[in-house]
Amino acid sequence: MLGCPPVELAKHEVSDAVVDAIRLDLPRTFPDNNRLSSAAGNRIIGRILYRVAQHFPDIGYCQIK
Repeated sequence: MLGCPPVELAKHEVSDAVVDAIRLDLPRTFPDNNRLSSAAGNRIIGRILYRVAQHFPDIGYCQIK
Protein backbone atom coordinates (compact mmCIF):
# COMPACT_ATOMS: atom_id res chain seq x y z
CA MET A 1 0.00 0.00 0.00
CA LEU A 2 1.39 3.30 -1.03
CA GLY A 3 2.42 5.66 1.73
CA CYS A 4 1.93 3.12 4.50
CA PRO A 5 4.91 2.25 6.67
CA PRO A 6 5.85 -1.43 6.72
CA VAL A 7 4.64 -3.40 9.71
CA GLU A 8 6.69 -6.22 11.18
CA LEU A 9 4.51 -8.96 12.59
CA ALA A 10 5.74 -11.85 14.67
CA LYS A 11 6.07 -15.09 12.73
CA HIS A 12 4.87 -18.20 14.54
CA GLU A 13 5.18 -21.85 13.61
CA VAL A 14 2.40 -23.18 11.41
CA SER A 15 1.57 -26.80 12.15
CA ASP A 16 1.55 -29.48 9.47
CA ALA A 17 -2.17 -29.95 10.16
CA VAL A 18 -2.85 -26.31 9.25
CA VAL A 19 -0.72 -26.55 6.09
CA ASP A 20 -2.58 -29.73 5.10
CA ALA A 21 -5.96 -28.06 5.74
CA ILE A 22 -5.00 -25.09 3.56
CA ARG A 23 -3.80 -27.38 0.74
CA LEU A 24 -6.99 -29.43 0.94
CA ASP A 25 -9.18 -26.34 0.77
CA LEU A 26 -7.39 -24.48 -2.07
CA PRO A 27 -9.14 -26.22 -5.00
CA ARG A 28 -12.50 -25.42 -3.37
CA THR A 29 -11.68 -21.74 -2.86
CA PHE A 30 -13.28 -19.53 -5.53
CA PRO A 31 -13.80 -22.46 -7.94
CA ASP A 32 -15.74 -20.27 -10.40
CA ASN A 33 -13.08 -17.57 -10.57
CA ASN A 34 -10.72 -18.35 -13.47
CA ARG A 35 -7.85 -16.28 -12.06
CA LEU A 36 -8.00 -17.67 -8.53
CA SER A 37 -8.85 -21.29 -9.36
CA SER A 38 -5.75 -21.65 -11.55
CA ALA A 39 -2.51 -23.13 -10.21
CA ALA A 40 -1.01 -19.65 -9.92
CA GLY A 41 -4.12 -18.34 -8.16
CA ASN A 42 -4.03 -21.26 -5.74
CA ARG A 43 -0.40 -20.49 -4.90
CA ILE A 44 -1.27 -16.86 -4.19
CA ILE A 45 -4.24 -17.75 -1.99
CA GLY A 46 -2.20 -20.45 -0.26
CA ARG A 47 0.56 -17.97 0.59
CA ILE A 48 -1.96 -15.49 1.96
CA LEU A 49 -3.68 -18.11 4.13
CA TYR A 50 -0.31 -19.43 5.36
CA ARG A 51 0.84 -15.93 6.33
CA VAL A 52 -2.40 -15.23 8.20
CA ALA A 53 -1.96 -18.50 10.11
CA GLN A 54 1.69 -17.63 10.75
CA HIS A 55 1.08 -14.09 12.01
CA PHE A 56 -2.17 -14.76 13.88
CA PRO A 57 -1.85 -18.19 15.52
CA ASP A 58 -4.89 -17.53 17.71
CA ILE A 59 -6.95 -17.34 14.51
CA GLY A 60 -4.98 -19.91 12.50
CA TYR A 61 -7.00 -21.42 9.69
CA CYS A 62 -10.52 -22.77 9.71
CA GLN A 63 -12.25 -24.57 6.88
CA ILE A 64 -15.89 -23.74 6.29
CA LYS A 65 -17.95 -26.70 5.23
